[in-house]
Amino acid sequence: METSIIILGASFGGVLVVFPPLTSKTFGMKNSGVNYGIMFFGYSIGAFLGPQIAARFVDQTAGVQAYHSAFIVATVVAIVGFVLSLVIRAMFKKAN
Repeated sequence: METSIIILGASFGGVLVVFPPLTSKTFGMKNSGVNYGIMFFGYSIGAFLGPQIAARFVDQTAGVQAYHSAFIVATVVAIVGFVLSLVIRAMFKKAN
């Protein structure tokens, strides 16, 4: 259990460190502060809505498998995000 908490904490730290340079590299330095604010706002919305969505899909009677459907929803959302990132990347390559 403690190992999972350590990995989770390291992941959050990694995301917050990677967002500013990723934003600057993707959108340029001119409006970096505004763009980072928009990206962080999206991250905040996900952090707020994610647990609520997971809680709606919890099956209290399932015991150990209570979060099975929540993990399926999270996997689908992650796949959609991955596909969208590929589409955006392809759009940027066409523009350049």
